[in-house]
Amino acid sequence: MNVEERLAPSGETALQLIRTAAVVMNVKIGAFESNLAGIMRWAKASAEQKVSLAVYPEGIIPGYPSEDYIYYPDHLSLQRQALRKFVAFTATLPFKTVFVVGMTEVYRGMAYNVQVWVCNGIILGMIPKTELARDFSFTDGRNFNPGYPGMCVELEGYEDLGYPVYMGDLVFNLPFGRASGITCEDYWRSGGAMERRAIAGDALVMAVSNASDWRLGTYQSRIEQLNTRSSDYATTVVAAYQVGAHAGRVYDGGALFHQLGRHFPVNEPLGGRFREGLFVQDFDLTRVETRRRTNVTFRDQWTEAHRSQTLVRPVEIDCRQCGAPTANQPEYTYPLPWKGKNKSFFLPDFDTVVDREKEYFDEVKEGLLLAFTDFVEKNGFKRIVILESGGRDSFLVTVLASLYAERHFTAERYPDKRKRRAAIKDFAHCFSMPTKNNSDETKSIARDICAQVGFSFKEVPIQKLFNEAVKCLEKMVKGKGLNRMDLQNIQPRLRAALGRSVCATLMAALIGTGNATERGRVFYTKGGDQQADINMLGGVPKDVVNAWLAYMARQWGWPVFADLLETEASAELEPGQKDDDEMGPVPLNDLFLALLLGERLALRDMLRVIRQNFTDEELLALDPRATWEMVEKWATQYVRSCITGPHKHNQDPPSPATSHVHIDPKRYNRFPETASPEGFLFMA
Repeated sequence: MNVEERLAPSGETALQLIRTAAVVMNVKIGAFESNLAGIMRWAKASAEQKVSLAVYPEGIIPGYPSEDYIYYPDHLSLQRQALRKFVAFTATLPFKTVFVVGMTEVYRGMAYNVQVWVCNGIILGMIPKTELARDFSFTDGRNFNPGYPGMCVELEGYEDLGYPVYMGDLVFNLPFGRASGITCEDYWRSGGAMERRAIAGDALVMAVSNASDWRLGTYQSRIEQLNTRSSDYATTVVAAYQVGAHAGRVYDGGALFHQLGRHFPVNEPLGGRFREGLFVQDFDLTRVETRRRTNVTFRDQWTEAHRSQTLVRPVEIDCRQCGAPTANQPEYTYPLPWKGKNKSFFLPDFDTVVDREKEYFDEVKEGLLLAFTDFVEKNGFKRIVILESGGRDSFLVTVLASLYAERHFTAERYPDKRKRRAAIKDFAHCFSMPTKNNSDETKSIARDICAQVGFSFKEVPIQKLFNEAVKCLEKMVKGKGLNRMDLQNIQPRLRAALGRSVCATLMAALIGTGNATERGRVFYTKGGDQQADINMLGGVPKDVVNAWLAYMARQWGWPVFADLLETEASAELEPGQKDDDEMGPVPLNDLFLALLLGERLALRDMLRVIRQNFTDEELLALDPRATWEMVEKWATQYVRSCITGPHKHNQDPPSPATSHVHIDPKRYNRFPETASPEGFLFMA
């Protein structure tokens, strides 16, 4: 036998190669038919690539989170119908991939968030989620029952299949090796289901289904957590994340592959996140078995788990005859850690240069665009309305909307350039509604950015309407008189009312433009500038807005950027108004936002932290007025406004979060509407 014959894929080998895939999908909650069509499409693609194990995101059949939909029997029965169709479909595939999909299952009246393992027209079993979220974002703990160690129950309603369908703490003995799964929060803490199934259940592969929402930094945290778990439990991890957005949540998607503490990255910008896709990775399971034999700590844990008389072990389901593929298919290759050119186990890829600024703003851009895209398309809006002020926030929202238009109104869909331009104009309608307080510069900026991106633009002065509104209000409060704030607030309320009316006529979505800094300080008008269907920048601090616009100006070179960046930030609700005069300097307001809502510090400790980290000179460099007396004054105003602002915040539209600091009383920072700021303002 020559060398080629000895090394042929079908030859003898100690390797145990399998091919795994993470299926990243964007689904709509309750859209069973379209969700199922997508699941089948990616299942077909998985089989074509001869994938051994394909993992889908959490709750992929009904869409996640279904929240109170699960209390309606039809919602549950439709999931079972969709599952049965998918199970039948898998029997028709030429390659018998094992699929892991997510749905809601019911046992004796209790609902469970489960993984369903399917292969070759057979339901192998279901694994319920154990650790149920009880945070501000998700309500699994309210809607579902948790799985528990050793659980194994036979489900009712599947008797016609001719075999029992079990749900519980399961490990599947498959032709290519033992495998099990967990769902999202199940891996967030050490121990628990993942440890039990990997060590006591001998699972060589863990399928991890997820629907985690996005914020800057969470992607790296996921990598670190799963790397640690794959090392601690000496196993292989295949993790699939949901992509999409709804109700202000953004799901960045992505696929993560780990084995024995080694991360196998997806070699694409942003790790392949923010899009649908099938991500494939080969693994050698012999490598896991070898490590388990040579790792003394693991051997001790394994011995304790298997000899214990009290430890509850997972239940093994023998699936060796299910038709799933064996290891070492000819197409599979041994996974090596390099992705660059040098092909070294020891040297990193020196050729890759990371532009941190570009990477940061690209991630923010993709997150916000995903939120915008899904809000518009899943809600069926054909048009949008943006109220232009000529300021930085509305400018940035207009640019983001134009990036969506570039992707949606492609030259491929609209070969005729004139028709494409017309379609974009019909999609995006921008209105400037100036009074005498608006400068020629800001009016020009509003007009110029819309012309630059090809959006419809109309300037509709409202000074006469404002004058009439003042007269009406004076009659209504005769004898009281109107103060400065009364006169300021009339303007944004008029604009909001007109914007809402034009949206009703055009059947359009009103896109809000307020930033997180203003929301935290409650520097906006109730019934005015926050009146929108979605607020694109509601989770973006003003510092980020300013830095992002400066970055875009350098990258794109549009003259209108220079005009914008030369103007001072102002709501232009009265002559000579400047935002910094009203709120204090932006960098300090963003610092107050982070310390109060992110770090959960009251005023005393906020000031102590600032004192420890800023010199007098550094504060004065931020703003010449920033003496310690002024910093204390601004911080006190910020805390008082934020804590007493829920009556405003509760009316805010959904806004995508970009960081752990977010003002959304429906999910984060739930302050009572009648709260006193007293407990936050105490001083040493």
